[in-house]
Amino acid sequence: MVRRSRPAGGERELALEIVSRPDPTISPEFGNELADRRVEPAVSMCGGTPRRERESPEQARWPGGDERCVHLADALSGVRMAGSGRGAGGHGFLPRGPGGPTTPFVETYKAECVHDGKAVLGEGPVWNETLSSLDWVDIERGMICRFDPARGENREWDLGSRVGFAVPTRAGDVVAGTQQGLVRFDHETGGITPYLDPESHLPDNRFNDGKCDRLGRLWAGTMSLHETGGAGSLYRVESDATFERVVEGVTISNGLAWSADMDRMYYIDSPTRRVDLFDIEGGTGSLSGRRPLVALEEGMGYPDGMTIDAEGRLWVALWEGWGVVRIDPDSGEILARVEVPVARVTSCCFGGEDLGDLYITTASRDLTEEERERQSQAGGLFVARTGAGGLACDRFRG
Repeated sequence: MVRRSRPAGGERELALEIVSRPDPTISPEFGNELADRRVEPAVSMCGGTPRRERESPEQARWPGGDERCVHLADALSGVRMAGSGRGAGGHGFLPRGPGGPTTPFVETYKAECVHDGKAVLGEGPVWNETLSSLDWVDIERGMICRFDPARGENREWDLGSRVGFAVPTRAGDVVAGTQQGLVRFDHETGGITPYLDPESHLPDNRFNDGKCDRLGRLWAGTMSLHETGGAGSLYRVESDATFERVVEGVTISNGLAWSADMDRMYYIDSPTRRVDLFDIEGGTGSLSGRRPLVALEEGMGYPDGMTIDAEGRLWVALWEGWGVVRIDPDSGEILARVEVPVARVTSCCFGGEDLGDLYITTASRDLTEEERERQSQAGGLFVARTGAGGLACDRFRG
């Protein structure tokens, strides 16, 4: 946790004392090395005139050393600082020193495992308000899953094909993106009905991430099974099953989100390490003006799945990044971070009775035995309370 203290010298001598308790489920690089360290005023931190007698929290948390820390500090410019811990609050700025700008800390929270499901590639969380449950998928096992947080129970349905997402429809079933195209699946009967396949001519492609906008249109992206560069696309699917390819040359199509007024769309193609911004014409769904919103430096992981909260802020899962970050889409600044004791964090969504629980999916794919021992909850479902609230799930109108 972060404990703030104010020495006798006043605000310019504000110091943070970083206290850490060993946690065998967390990689040593992820934070257990913070014990008994003190962060001096920010003049001693990376991003200013560096002094290396002590490390900052960013240096200890992000393996790779000083250069990455400088990049992270740049990304965090102007961000609020707060104490860590699940649901912790507080804010302020850490002064840098005489005559210099501030170097801040982000709000930090810790996620707790609520289902140690050992998924190979957990993804696509969607909160089902009607059933008060979380729908999600295990891509590599071809499973559609439903987690009941009240009972702590998880049910699975085998689709017999890799499945990247399963989004609810207004008819009560789900549309799932698979290696054989889009299908409709009924949880009650177990029935699977082919819906459409825009890439039937590309047998080595599969659907990855997908989500509906506020007008009930489905946006679904594809990728190569071999992760071949530029082999995937992003499609917009209408209620009558007509579709249009709206982005091509995609490698790993991932996170999607839209602004409240539907004039902006946020999009992630993971290998770019960027969250991109499009202008969108709400009525037609046509896209234009693609440009980077934020780029993650090496050492921060790859952006994966994404959701948006009721304040219009983005929450981005970090593959190989041990967490989720909250981003201001107006400035591109990182506002908060949720720490997860798993390296491969895949996606997130808000759920719970008040839509205040941030559910997070993770993966255990390709971990070594040593990594599995250090990340014993890899592939689990996690939840964090951050003080932010989400939005009700948008359903496919088809």
